[in-house]
Amino acid sequence: MKLLFDQNISYKIALASSKYFLGSVHVGRVGLSTSTDKAIIDYAIKNDFVIVSKDSDFLDYVSFNGSPPKVIIIKSGNTSTEYLIELLNHNHQNIADFLNDSSKDILELS
Repeated sequence: MKLLFDQNISYKIALASSKYFLGSVHVGRVGLSTSTDKAIIDYAIKNDFVIVSKDSDFLDYVSFNGSPPKVIIIKSGNTSTEYLIELLNHNHQNIADFLNDSSKDILELS
């Protein structure tokens, strides 16, 4: 599966994540930079993406409705782009395991 990075995460992180997750993109690259959460969710479902965000609205949606889409929530507060790249790279195997586990809808990283 591919990762779809929400507006609240730098597009640079999407570029860096392609090392482990081919086809990952930022919402801005697919014309969703000013879209509603629902539009992003619909796009993720239609195009087989996992949403990566700091926005708890996606967490709430999946908690209530289940997946798809799966959601990765970044719980690190305001941090540098470099730190988030390191966080994702360090957890790439955990993320891959999550993506392949049909019993899990949400992964929290901090």
